[in-house]
Amino acid sequence: MPGTAYFIAAALIEYFFGMAPALAVMVVGLATADFVFVPPYLQLGALDQSDVGLIVSLPLVSMLVICLIERLRRSEFRAELIALVAQSRYEMLLRADNERAITSRRALDETHRLIRNLPGCHDDTISSKPAALCTGDAL
Repeated sequence: MPGTAYFIAAALIEYFFGMAPALAVMVVGLATADFVFVPPYLQLGALDQSDVGLIVSLPLVSMLVICLIERLRRSEFRAELIALVAQSRYEMLLRADNERAITSRRALDETHRLIRNLPGCHDDTISSKPAALCTGDAL
């Protein structure tokens, strides 16, 4: 198995750097493994059965593993993106709830302020009678 080291290198390069560098490592590794580790060593000659086996098996298995790792990395990226979107939506909902709570608290505080200040400023206008009867027309 002369291409095992290059296969592992291509898988690691794909995981850390992406598909294009991994394909380059796979092609360079295929050529290097065939030239250096398959008999006749360090010679270019006619292709024999071991050359054909290496030329077919190494790219096939490498491409399979590279594509699987690429798919996993894209799924991981998609999951991280969805988590970031969910986090930002959650923060937006919290801000909206806080603004709604502050607005209702301000309205409630304004109502309480008016209720507290109204009797102090206008002691003579507080009456249990309807407002139309309190215009000065005594019955």
